[in-house]
Amino acid sequence: LIVEDDPDQSRALLYGLGREGFLPSAVENAHAALLKLRLELFDVVLCDLNLPGGMRGDEFLRRLRSEHPAVAFVMYTGDGHDVPTAVRATLEQGADGYLVKPSTIAAISTHLVSAIHRRGRELERDRQVRMAEKGQFEAVYRTQRVLVRAMETKDMYTRRHSAKVTLCTMIMARTMGLDRPRMRVLKAAAMLHDIGKIAVPLTILHKEGSLNDAEWEIIKKHTVDGAQIV
Repeated sequence: LIVEDDPDQSRALLYGLGREGFLPSAVENAHAALLKLRLELFDVVLCDLNLPGGMRGDEFLRRLRSEHPAVAFVMYTGDGHDVPTAVRATLEQGADGYLVKPSTIAAISTHLVSAIHRRGRELERDRQVRMAEKGQFEAVYRTQRVLVRAMETKDMYTRRHSAKVTLCTMIMARTMGLDRPRMRVLKAAAMLHDIGKIAVPLTILHKEGSLNDAEWEIIKKHTVDGAQIV
């Protein structure tokens, strides 16, 4: 997808890249580009930095990364003063390269292909990181379940209490509109909030009648013990 407001340059790019084997399409501003991206599939965007319509190329890049992270992006600028901005976009905002006008069609073609490959590698790295994080989360979840089962075996009241606290916590989290990562953390915290009772002697947990002062002191320490366990 070519985003270029100069009609002569746009026509030249359409013709030249078409001869290089691309299936190019062109729009003159970032708003039209976003609409085009919602309607059609593109592998790469070649975008001028200075565009009409109130959205520059670097701002368009931020929108593209948010809405279409799999699409490669190459900044194309002809003003020497804009090169630092193009470089920053490449390094900080997720562009896959930049070109300075004028460039030959062969050079542009090579750069676009490289950008597509670079974006593919970036997406694969992101996928591997997500898989690693998922594995870590599953390991933590298994450990959490072992702790909860140990606590439930020792004190069935705690099992019912922790389940109720977890249910209420999730209801409040959804009502507050919290995202899924924060809800996962809250769910784990709710389930484990009484885990310190593992360290409390059964004679105290199952005692019928009132606890004496010494026993109350032991019970009150279960919050500290729980924090140390977690």
